[in-house]
Amino acid sequence: MKIENEAVRQVYALCREMYRGRITRGDLMTKVEEQQLMAVGSAGNYAQNFKYMMQGVGYNRAMNLYSTDYFLRNIRNDYGQLSFEKALHAANEHVKYYDSLGKGRQ
Repeated sequence: MKIENEAVRQVYALCREMYRGRITRGDLMTKVEEQQLMAVGSAGNYAQNFKYMMQGVGYNRAMNLYSTDYFLRNIRNDYGQLSFEKALHAANEHVKYYDSLGKGRQ
């Protein structure tokens, strides 16, 4: 299933709500499934990646380039420069990890 840009925007909003403690990961997954935004497994990966971005920890599950850019820009807008720098570090660690696999994708 191709992940549409609008789905990325909606899933980011759900991740933000989960991070703020307003919904659970299960709620996020249910909403994604009900609205058919993306595969439930992908939504779980996006939620985990968001969490790791906010912690500044490298993540191993891939997101497409649009999604990564959208998450980074909106973390900066929603949480400020320090959180953006943590998220950017996490994304850079992901790139290093993915490069080490030799798959040649972004």
